[in-house]
Amino acid sequence: MSATKATALVPTHEHGPLLGFAVRSALAQTVDEIEVFIVCDGATDDTLEAAEELSKLDDRVRLFVHDKGPRHGEVYRHRALQEASGDIVCYLSDDDLWLPDHVATMAGLLESANFAHAYPMGLGIDGRPFSWPGHLSLAEVRQSLLEGRNFIPLSCGAHTLEFYRRLPYGWRTAPADTHSDLYMWQQILSVDGVRVASGGEATVLHFPSSYRVDMTIEERVDELARWAAATTTPDFTADLNRGIHEHLVVEWARSAVRQGALTQQVTDTRDRLAILEADLGAAKAELARVNTRLTDELDKSVRDAEHVEQVEERISKLQDELGWMTNSRTWRLRASVLGIPGVARLVRRAGIARSR
Repeated sequence: MSATKATALVPTHEHGPLLGFAVRSALAQTVDEIEVFIVCDGATDDTLEAAEELSKLDDRVRLFVHDKGPRHGEVYRHRALQEASGDIVCYLSDDDLWLPDHVATMAGLLESANFAHAYPMGLGIDGRPFSWPGHLSLAEVRQSLLEGRNFIPLSCGAHTLEFYRRLPYGWRTAPADTHSDLYMWQQILSVDGVRVASGGEATVLHFPSSYRVDMTIEERVDELARWAAATTTPDFTADLNRGIHEHLVVEWARSAVRQGALTQQVTDTRDRLAILEADLGAAKAELARVNTRLTDELDKSVRDAEHVEQVEERISKLQDELGWMTNSRTWRLRASVLGIPGVARLVRRAGIARSR
């Protein structure tokens, strides 16, 4: 894009003392033309006062003042963009800083893309940089963002105005469990055929508020003032990116060590799993043998029980027969005859004689 025209949109609510640093970094861009929209979502008095002062000092600044809207007043951003005249739209949080070549870098990326983002770098309260890994050229990264993992801070995002006006909704109230910027990026990535680009150099200094909940507003002003002054020094951007590169090299080395340790851990786990599987196989075989023995013993017990039952049944029948016999007339006569003195002896003799 030659003769770039850009719209910088700065949403704000209660960061009055910090707002000036952010807006001045937008006004210091190297692009040919820039307009800065400060969108006030129920801004506090000191924030509104700071915004009005900035608009008086530079006619490139426009204010859009509203009462507090739902969530973060996303619908007010949409209304403001209806009056945008830039070829591209870049977003800036009211407590972040842009480096002077940020918008020009985004314009270069957007020559062949609808949506782009700067290298996502944050600064800890100790001043050390860190980043969120992610590159939109990877399908799995795009899918991860669609599923809720955001790695693009608001101040790093940019798109063409023409593409924005083709979106089904644009900025709208985000669900309670979704950050406003993530909700917007998800809408953009959901468009069929959207062309995206990721920057490889840091052009944004992002100061996450979630890391600074214990800092006073004076401490935050101090922090931004120091960094804003540093950005004006020669070679700041080159030195910053060199430091990031060195940081990434070290992190890559650490990742390689961790990967090696994880690989060894996986190998050890597989070996232990193989041993456990062998032990499990042996245990299953022993269980099968025990089960077979138990089955055999049970079958034998059943057979023995059946035999006992048969014997008991036979004894019962014999007892019945014996009872019948003792009650029969013949048995009673025989008993009476044998009861006569000397008859029993004669019967025994007769039996012996027959046996001879």
